[in-house]
Amino acid sequence: MDERDRELLAGSLRELLATPGVDVTTALDELGWDEVLSDDPAGATTLLFTEHGRALACSNALDDVVLAALGDVGGGEPVRRAVLYPPIGSPVVATEGILVSDPTRVDEVIVPVLDGLAVVSAAGLSVREAAGFDPDGHWRLARLSDGEPDPGCLDPTHWGRAVAAGRRALAAELNGITETILAIAIEHTTGRVQYGRPIAGYQSVRHRLAEGHASLEASRSLLEGAWSGVDRADGEGPDGEGCAWAATAAKAQAGHAYLEVSRHAMQLCGAIGLTFEHRLHRFVQRGAVLDGLLGSARELTHQMGARLLDGYRPPTVVDL
Repeated sequence: MDERDRELLAGSLRELLATPGVDVTTALDELGWDEVLSDDPAGATTLLFTEHGRALACSNALDDVVLAALGDVGGGEPVRRAVLYPPIGSPVVATEGILVSDPTRVDEVIVPVLDGLAVVSAAGLSVREAAGFDPDGHWRLARLSDGEPDPGCLDPTHWGRAVAAGRRALAAELNGITETILAIAIEHTTGRVQYGRPIAGYQSVRHRLAEGHASLEASRSLLEGAWSGVDRADGEGPDGEGCAWAATAAKAQAGHAYLEVSRHAMQLCGAIGLTFEHRLHRFVQRGAVLDGLLGSARELTHQMGARLLDGYRPPTVVDL
């Protein structure tokens, strides 16, 4: 995908995601998304989720990515499926998890439990809206009515591949949110005048903006590197530890960049940035939830550090 195609596709995605009540999956099918994804999976996925973050969109796009990575692991007749994600702070679902798809529009839900993966009927879930930090996100909490299900026939190794795919998508979405937060801070500081000049001209403000930009660029680079080994067929390919490690690093850095930029932006925008009339809070709220989904920056950094201390040697980008 060259730069011109990327710009045209980004414009189409912005228009699509800005349409109220749009069914993103159906709209992408009409856009010929499967062909785009087949030609350039890394570029297409990164672009879609970056625009998803910029638009603060709510859709089942994450489910589509995770389910595609799982493949037809259940066998049998094709059914409409969703994924029940572990609650923030947990690697698996005990009795309750996070649902991004409308449960009335799916037949089955894949649940990562302690000993593997389980498939449960969507009709057997008790679902309620999550009234939390991001009320505009339409997050749902789904409780397993019969307690923790027994692992089914799904191979648990598939979940590791799906988590890596989900973390790459979430890293791109966080980058889109972080980019927008940084743009809001730049817009505010260049338009706000104190002592006869824009506050963006002061050294301390420039340093904060520069630090945020550097952190965002590091996140984009790590995400690009995380895609570099996905097409490999050897042990460091999509099923190997190398891709999982790279995806974890990309998600962790995207979370760190979001946290740093949002902290600087709230400081630079001052009191007006903390009001509901200002748009900054909406991106800060959404980013906080996405940072926690499939592992927060703090959790993933701790996990990676623990593995390094245990002697794990991660592959380099050249290795991938």
